[in-house]
Amino acid sequence: MHFVINSESRIEGTKAVTVAAEDYSNANFSQKVWKVMDGKKVNAAGSGVLTYEIPIRSNTVDFRPKESYFLIELSAKEFFVKDQQAFDSNQDYMKGSRVAPSSNPNSYPMTDERLFPSRINVFVNGEKIMEATLPDDPADHRGVLSWHSQIESKERKDARLQEAGSYGFLVKVPISRKQFRDASRKGMLKIDLRTQGEGGIAVYGKDFGRYPLDPTLVLKK
Repeated sequence: MHFVINSESRIEGTKAVTVAAEDYSNANFSQKVWKVMDGKKVNAAGSGVLTYEIPIRSNTVDFRPKESYFLIELSAKEFFVKDQQAFDSNQDYMKGSRVAPSSNPNSYPMTDERLFPSRINVFVNGEKIMEATLPDDPADHRGVLSWHSQIESKERKDARLQEAGSYGFLVKVPISRKQFRDASRKGMLKIDLRTQGEGGIAVYGKDFGRYPLDPTLVLKK
């Protein structure tokens, strides 16, 4: 049994500036970019770059943090058959067709031994800060928020699951004091997530995936 607890309390000495997963400023990928469940998750398949701009307002500047970092839940994004605009859905296995499991609109292939990783570069204000490997595009019981957010069939015209069980990995991007000062002058911190290959990127918001958070800039005194 799981409980989702929403609280308005704040951690003393810490400020969090968040943007929704769907509120990216730029997304340019070789295969496809699309939103899941009204933007609770964003999928970007193939190679490309996804950009977020975090607003830095006067009350944030006056906070004068000693430590800053950007937190985001990410996974690779495999371009499943069901995600493609055109595919032959009228295949007959009795006549020898081998239908891909991911062609079922309800499916999200569960985690197994076959991994689908994605290597990414992370840029802050145009400066490359780190490389990270997103080990897989997984889905299982750990994606509890993705299960929890499924809308009951009586509230929808169809009874399909929307990427249920899918989740990502927590990525922490350090932000230097200089980068924060530069962002303060511009009024915005720019984060670019760029793939090194065709592994894609999926971004999870606070109501989807494994971790209950949106893309967040964390500031600590």
